[in-house]
Amino acid sequence: MKRSSKSAACVLLAAGMVMSTATPLLPQVQTGLVAFAGENDFNWSTYSKKDSSWWKGSEAAALADEMIAYQLSDGGWRKDMKTATTGSWNKSTIDNNATWGQIRFLANVYNATGTAKYKTACLKGLDLLINGQYSNGGWPQVFNDAGTYHAHITYNDTAIVAVLNVLQEVSKKSGAFAWVDSSYQSKAENAVNKGIQCILNTQIKINGTLTAWGQQHDEYTLAPAGARAYELPSVCTSESVGIVDFLRSLPKEKQTAEVIRSINAAVKWFDSVKIENTSWNWNSDKTDKVLNYSSGSTIWARFYDLQNSKPMFADRDGKAYTDVTQISLERRTGYAWYGNWCANNIKLGTLPEPEVTTPQPTQGTHLYVGYPSQSKNYSTIQAAVDAAAALNPTSEQTRVNIHIAPGTYREQVRVNTPYISFINDNPSQEVKITWYYGIGYKYYSMGSDGYYNASNAKSKSSKGEATRWGSAVALHTKASYFRAEYITFENSFNRYVTDEEIADGVEVSGSESITFQRYKGADVKSKTATERGAAIAVEGDYSEFYKCTFLGSQDTLFTRGAHEYYRDCRIEGNTDYIFGQGTCIFQNCDLVWAGYTDKAVGGYITAAKSDGKYLFSECNISGTSGMKVGSGNFGRPWGAEADVAFVNTKLASESMITSAGWASMSGNAPENAKFKEYNTTVNGAAVNTSGRVSGTVKYSASGLDVGTYLSGWAPYYYNYSGTPITVDPISGTLVKDLTVADTAHAASWSIYSGFGSGSKIFGDRDFTAVNVPASVAGAEAIRTACDSKTVTSDLGTFTAGSDITVYTAVDSRIVSSLPSWLSDWTKTDEVITTSNDLTMVLYKKDFASGAKITLGTNGGSTGCVNYFVLVSEKKVEPLNGSLIQNLIVNDKQNAANWSIVSGFGNGSTIFGDRDFTVQGVPDYLNNAEVVKTACESKLYTSDLAEFTAAKDITVYTAVDTRVSANLSWLSSWTAVGTSLTVSNGVELALYKKDVKSGTKVTLGSNGGEKMAVNYIVLAVPYQASTPVYPQFTNIEYDEQNHRVRLTWAPVEGATKYCVAAYYTGKWRILNSDISASTPSYTSPKNLTPGASYKVAVAAKINGVWTADESLKHYAVVTIR
Repeated sequence: MKRSSKSAACVLLAAGMVMSTATPLLPQVQTGLVAFAGENDFNWSTYSKKDSSWWKGSEAAALADEMIAYQLSDGGWRKDMKTATTGSWNKSTIDNNATWGQIRFLANVYNATGTAKYKTACLKGLDLLINGQYSNGGWPQVFNDAGTYHAHITYNDTAIVAVLNVLQEVSKKSGAFAWVDSSYQSKAENAVNKGIQCILNTQIKINGTLTAWGQQHDEYTLAPAGARAYELPSVCTSESVGIVDFLRSLPKEKQTAEVIRSINAAVKWFDSVKIENTSWNWNSDKTDKVLNYSSGSTIWARFYDLQNSKPMFADRDGKAYTDVTQISLERRTGYAWYGNWCANNIKLGTLPEPEVTTPQPTQGTHLYVGYPSQSKNYSTIQAAVDAAAALNPTSEQTRVNIHIAPGTYREQVRVNTPYISFINDNPSQEVKITWYYGIGYKYYSMGSDGYYNASNAKSKSSKGEATRWGSAVALHTKASYFRAEYITFENSFNRYVTDEEIADGVEVSGSESITFQRYKGADVKSKTATERGAAIAVEGDYSEFYKCTFLGSQDTLFTRGAHEYYRDCRIEGNTDYIFGQGTCIFQNCDLVWAGYTDKAVGGYITAAKSDGKYLFSECNISGTSGMKVGSGNFGRPWGAEADVAFVNTKLASESMITSAGWASMSGNAPENAKFKEYNTTVNGAAVNTSGRVSGTVKYSASGLDVGTYLSGWAPYYYNYSGTPITVDPISGTLVKDLTVADTAHAASWSIYSGFGSGSKIFGDRDFTAVNVPASVAGAEAIRTACDSKTVTSDLGTFTAGSDITVYTAVDSRIVSSLPSWLSDWTKTDEVITTSNDLTMVLYKKDFASGAKITLGTNGGSTGCVNYFVLVSEKKVEPLNGSLIQNLIVNDKQNAANWSIVSGFGNGSTIFGDRDFTVQGVPDYLNNAEVVKTACESKLYTSDLAEFTAAKDITVYTAVDTRVSANLSWLSSWTAVGTSLTVSNGVELALYKKDVKSGTKVTLGSNGGEKMAVNYIVLAVPYQASTPVYPQFTNIEYDEQNHRVRLTWAPVEGATKYCVAAYYTGKWRILNSDISASTPSYTSPKNLTPGASYKVAVAAKINGVWTADESLKHYAVVTIR
């Protein structure tokens, strides 16, 4: 007999072999940079590989000449270099190779030829990059294009990364920039450092965890920003890859711990949002782009939302969508929504993070002045400032907040440390810092540096004069990023005479013309007694003040920081009471003429130097009630090119400002300065400006807005509402987004895992746990601050990261007066003892995943310790049916959507989180007990569940045919050969397994496949079957053709038949694909007459061949 040529897809009768035709797919390869969104008539990559001889040639020179011809006046180039247009794209840009590409080209030509004009043009371009950098370190996509999305900090198309690479080379004098001088080298180095800090500051944090970056970020707030309608604020993988690659490329000296943490956070996020076994390609007829299952292929969405890091898509309608199929065909096929951008960074992995050898203060470190109950309290502000300096704050994360209790603090305060805040937590009560030094007088307490010296004050051996206008508070040049809120800064010199001043031996020094004798009760508010005395001298960059008051008469507020911001402040004085330099913005401030007691004399609000500019926006000008106030001037020019603007100013009366509005100073005429006034009103009506100094009245506020003056800086108080300072939420595994409301002690709170004997229980004490019950051993712990016990309001909140049981350990001494928020918690019989011999009673409560838990007050008592909190995963209650018992679902996130239901059949729903129903249920599964799973459990990559068979049962798993071949845990199950049809068109292949009573069954993963549905599980009682096999009913012999025809009785439930013959010592398959409707087989012709064979026929029933029984009941045929 001849063997059938058909391939057997079944279990072969004799050999028991399984055949596979699966071909592994090659993984996708990292493609590198994203394709540019537009075209440019100059592309640097075209020339980047040219050799030195080409750069010396005529072709390079001709192109360089063309670049010089098209260079714009500010030093940059248009996106389309040779194409003049209108609007944003007619300006200098760093988009699509522009500006930085021409700079590189010109540098190469100059480096090769030494021709001066190429150097000049190159440096002009570099000047634009250096001067056009925002103060926060970012660059716009288009220069000088405020009010459009082009002004945003732009990472799109690797724009900023390309600029930083150029400046990095300039700072190293490497490559084509070896010729730059030390001045450009230094400026480029500074720009690179600021750019790196901008990258670190713009890395997006979601739920307390660093992720990656957006395509654009707001130039003021640094928040992710949108661009075109379909480019919404989001985390963008494609652009973030370029940023991470840049950070990886930094020289070792620039790869700080913060940079390495940034890289590692981004790589970990890339890994967490990858989409595996999926590809994004054109469909078969190239009419649409679709997601397909593709084994081994990993891709990423371009955009992820800012709440949950889920893929996000958008259309020209500007709306966000969660599925790419929801957007129009034009956008779906016309934009790179998916790609494999992150693959190489996943391959490279994270970098080793350096160990921190010195403890650093955390964001929200708090010190206190005038709070004796606080553990970090100081008696003077200067002592607290000195303590803050010892902490060495260097960033927002290490800022030190000094909380000052209401009261008057008579001390000269000097700050020369960055990132310090002065905070009045009780705005209804005044915190006043005041001192009495004035110019023209000398004092015992004066040090040789012109500031207060305690030793000199005590010895009274000699007297000296003050420097810096006798500033009550001096913010020196290193005191950058200083903040103050609800603080009064006063120089009492022209307000009243204090006992301290008299004791300090105040007397006229003779260095100035003033001769007024000072004594207790003297009228120092008179014009005669007036001299310079500053309330504060601000010389640190990026200083900010919110609802602060500055009190003085002449030279009240000195400015020198490069950028300063004053919001909702009150500033009093008479002569030049806001003076100095730097870019300073006064927004919604009250400017008050202090006046005199003896006569009304007009004064000057400002005296500005030439280096810097002042903007007064939406300010009010008034006079002090009860004082003699004369008409004054907006200002006078301390420097010839003083730049001061008053915009939308409201006067209490028109007499507040003179007709001219501005005055001269030291030979500097106001008409030659850069003085500006726009829309000054009294009671809503425009004032008469006809007499103003020529050229000072403006009829447009263009360029005179706060945003323009901020120039990319985003002050903390810009959108501040006076709410308390908070710290970033912290998260663990089970505790998510822990937000500590007790900001004063927040730095002492933390989350850690593995609680047990020896664990430290408070962040501000050394107390440890001694005896720990088994129920909380190994729990995740919230280490609170013991000093939080004094707070009488809620201490914090957090979100349950899973179904959890929360234990609060409460000092046994307050159990009798238990805080009310614990009233619905269960008091356990368990306690924890501590190293300081306390007993902490455990209260517990269960919370579902996502629930928000409020941690209330400890009662405010000082005669106890605070509580601490322990969290463990909630013990899962098993599901039970009649056949399936103790079903434990491991996928906690979706466990609530699992259930066991009886009565399965056509039309039954199969998932707890979908409305999908099923058809095509075979008779033997009608009324089966079914485990309705959660469809979303398909994404879970570990074993999904486990159950125990209550009886001898046959278990069926119905698996999406798109993934069934990939689930290794089903290898010991039998493929039935039939499938169920889901209402969404998906086919579920059936696999079965017989299970003895009491046996545990593990249900594995669905493979984590997004492009599939999850499986379901069915159980029916096991039925020991009586032997079933096809029985021959007739054997016919064809003597003429020497062949035989076999006929057998149909077997119920059979889906196929297989015929085999035994010859040459083996059973051999003749045909394994005989239809159930044709129970017969005819052999080939011309077999050997007289030869005898054993023949058998098997049926396939419920996916199983009746091989064993069929081989026992073979027939013997002899060919005739």
